[in-house]
Amino acid sequence: MRLKKSFASDNWSGVCPEIMQALQDVNPAHNEAYGE
Repeated sequence: MRLKKSFASDNWSGVCPEIMQALQDVNPAHNEAYGE
């Protein structure tokens, strides 16, 4: 039997709706990452 190897990052997985809503509540607008 041949095993498949996956080198995907853990950021491919989903997030539970409650966590996503909490993130959206505290970060409602777009902001620049660095500088002004």
